[in-house]
Amino acid sequence: MERFDLTDEQAFAVLRRYSQDTNTKLRDVAQKLIATRNLS
Repeated sequence: MERFDLTDEQAFAVLRRYSQDTNTKLRDVAQKLIATRNLS
């Protein structure tokens, strides 16, 4: 959120969109982001 100056709603929308686009559960996306600090 800080890096891209996003609100909490915008950050959640990014995670939700990534989850849908990659057909990955949202909780798994969040865990990956926490572990790697990257979604790529």
